[in-house]
Amino acid sequence: MSSIIGHGLVGVISKQCIKTSLPREKENRLLALSIFLAILPDFDVIVFLMLKPAGMTPHRGISHSLVFITMTALFFGIAAFRYFPISKRRLFFICFCPLLSHLFLDYLMGAGPPVPFFAPVISRGFLSPIKLVPCAYYSTSVTGLVGLLTHAPTLIGIVMELLIFVPMIIFLGISGDDGKERWIKAGSLVFSILALLITCYLYNFCHGCLSD
Repeated sequence: MSSIIGHGLVGVISKQCIKTSLPREKENRLLALSIFLAILPDFDVIVFLMLKPAGMTPHRGISHSLVFITMTALFFGIAAFRYFPISKRRLFFICFCPLLSHLFLDYLMGAGPPVPFFAPVISRGFLSPIKLVPCAYYSTSVTGLVGLLTHAPTLIGIVMELLIFVPMIIFLGISGDDGKERWIKAGSLVFSILALLITCYLYNFCHGCLSD
């Protein structure tokens, strides 16, 4: 999986791509909801760790399917409708897009268990043949999860996620069009693309660079 930080940052990007004109407090709540939903499919690890249900896939099981994220988006969209003066269709997409971003970010990582987009109808999972975003790691034990805090490849992956996604957030967050703002937008976009290219090099061509 990508890290919680990476998924959360893409949740911010997802919300930025769907414009709304609400009071600041409600905008912040929608942003928090988007970040939460972008991370939500990885709660399968926590469920497995705490309950260990028989037959459950520890990670990237049904929670990483289009059926799950569609039903989840409908649930949260209906639950949130009374709090936000937004059309049901727009609110559904605000909930659906960060969930969908989670699946595609894991797919683009090109590592770990394959993403079962079409479960439970089709059990086959999919992964990108090229690692396009930083890799992260997970564990199904408390000790393993704590150990990730000092796991060098995990920390490197988080740094690369920050270098890729934070400039994207800056790029999308600038709405003005004066000379200074255009330079900041251009610089942010270039920085993000460079970080993405470096990531591709590290994970696909620099063998041994990210060894444990």
